[in-house]
Amino acid sequence: MGDRQERRKHKRIHCDETITVTVVACADRPELKGESVSCNTRDVSSTGFRLRLGMELPPGCRLKLYIEARRARRSFDLEGDVAWVAPGSTEDVYVVGVLLRDKPRREMKAWREFVVESIRFNDPFA
Repeated sequence: MGDRQERRKHKRIHCDETITVTVVACADRPELKGESVSCNTRDVSSTGFRLRLGMELPPGCRLKLYIEARRARRSFDLEGDVAWVAPGSTEDVYVVGVLLRDKPRREMKAWREFVVESIRFNDPFA
């Protein structure tokens, strides 16, 4: 994991927020299509998430992510792809890296601005 940290180009914010993830497509496990699950962020950046969730999602799965930044009174509907998966601290938990897609474009622009502002004020969901 330390090696992955060094390759990151974008600053990450450590936070524990509940978000909703829906599987849009998954070539390795097509039966997952349409599955929705609430999970928690471990950290976020302008281009991705590290999530902790109770189901294994193989790399390449396409996801819709719904994030509600309550303190900012703003929500985001984003799309991303599972980049990597690792076992979590218990056997029924997985840590998943998600790389955000650049669409919907307007949402991604708003998300990037939100993350930059959150980093500036050192408050992940300001």
